[in-house]
Amino acid sequence: MNLDLSRIGRFRLVFGYLIGLLCLVFAGDELLLPGIAVALAGILLRMWAAGHIQKNSQLATDGPYSLTRNPLYLGSFILGCGVTTAIKAWWLLAAWVIGFAVFYWPTIRREEDGLLRRFGDEYRAYRERVPLFLPWRFGLRGGGFSLSNVVRNREHRYAIGAVAFLILLAAARELRAFLSL
Repeated sequence: MNLDLSRIGRFRLVFGYLIGLLCLVFAGDELLLPGIAVALAGILLRMWAAGHIQKNSQLATDGPYSLTRNPLYLGSFILGCGVTTAIKAWWLLAAWVIGFAVFYWPTIRREEDGLLRRFGDEYRAYRERVPLFLPWRFGLRGGGFSLSNVVRNREHRYAIGAVAFLILLAAARELRAFLSL
């Protein structure tokens, strides 16, 4: 059997929804506020990144794209880490980290190949100075943020959905506490 890694990335959304469902099922009696704060930071990073990108027309290199080549995925990663930490499900945090690597890595590689074909030397130079995922070089280049890009990239929908999920998580915890009276 030949496993096509380029196709496994297609399941990243299903994986994310599965982790979310497991978070609702296994949420403890208490939500850790630092985990919620981390999740919100992930949402804000995604919105910041979406405000800097003009998909398929120009290479985004400023704002969060000056720190990491994948700030949208990094924001998703941080969001998942925050949620799984908030519910104190350490095994689920480990599953999130491992699953993220399995499902997102092929997507990141495929997108990198596409950017290299589309932008050539400009992308090569960008790739040389900006880390793939975790920012370890700090040289923030500002400018270029546009709220209309956030809307055009439909990131406001993602943010609303993510915040609604956090509210649902808190409501599920309260319902569980109410039913245990």
